[in-house]
This record gives sequence, C-alpha cells and structure tokens, in this order.
Amino acid sequence: NMKFQEQLDEAHEMINKLKNEAEEKKHCLVSLEKKQQETQEKLLNVSENLIKLKDELITQLRAKNELDETVASERASRQEAKALMKQLHESITEEQSKRREAEEKVQRLTADLKRAEQLRLSKEVQDVPIVPQSSLLKRLSDSMTEERSKRQEAEKKINELMTDLKQSKQSSAGT
Repeated sequence: NMKFQEQLDEAHEMINKLKNEAEEKKHCLVSLEKKQQETQEKLLNVSENLIKLKDELITQLRAKNELDETVASERASRQEAKALMKQLHESITEEQSKRREAEEKVQRLTADLKRAEQLRLSKEVQDVPIVPQSSLLKRLSDSMTEERSKRQEAEKKINELMTDLKQSKQSSAGT
C-alpha cells in the first residue's frame, strides 16, 4: 500500500511536472505566436513602406523627366534666340552700311553740285561778251532764274536722299 502510495505520489508529481511543462510550453507557444504576429505586422508595414517609396520614386522620376524636357526646351529656345539676335545684328550691320553709302552719296552729290556751280559761274564770267547793259541784265536775270531752278532741283534731290537716309536710320533703329 505504501509503495502504491509512493508510486501514486510520484505519478501525481510527474503529472504536475508535466502539467507545468505543458503550461510553460503553452506560454512559450503563445509568446511565439505573438512574436510571429508582430513580425508579420512589421513585414506588412515594411511592405507598405516599400510600396510608398516605389510610388514616390516613380513620381520623382516623372518630375525629373519633365524637368529634363523643360531644360531641353529652354536650351532650344535660347539657341533660337541667339540665332535671331545674330540675324538682327547682321541686319543692323547691313542697314548701317546702306546708311553710310547713302551719306557718302549725298556728300558726293553735294560736292559735285558745288563744283558744277563754281564751274558754271567761272564759265559765265569768261563767256560774258561785251553787250549792252540791258541785255546783260536780261541774261543775268535768265541765268539766275535757271540757276534757281537747278538749285531747287538739286535741293529736292538732296532732300529726297536725306528722307531716304532718315527712313533707313529709323528702320534700322526700329529693328
């Protein structure tokens, strides 16, 4: 009986020990399940963060592509503007050259006109025959009238050239 009681006590002890171990293992299993749950949640968060980062990267790449296109467009516009400025500069240079030519032409015509006037006056003095004073006055009057009309024609040509020159200057200043 005693032996049986000892065996029974040992069996109860063993059962309690096994119960305690089972309880500890149950706690460990619950703890492991919690840790597994937490790990899965962390993995889910990491996955969501990676998706967000991927979306942000795609957005940034699109923005970079748009910026690159804008920069390329700006470069093309700048080169176009440079080409237009070069054309404008060439046009201005050409207009200035035309203006100088016109000014030189006006100066030559003015000089030619003065020389012609001096030659005519010296020739008239040499060609004046001794004639009665009334006929001399008539010739002088006719000569002066002719001189006036020639001078008016020359002044008209000079004015036309000056007008052309002014217009050329204004058009080159306007461009």
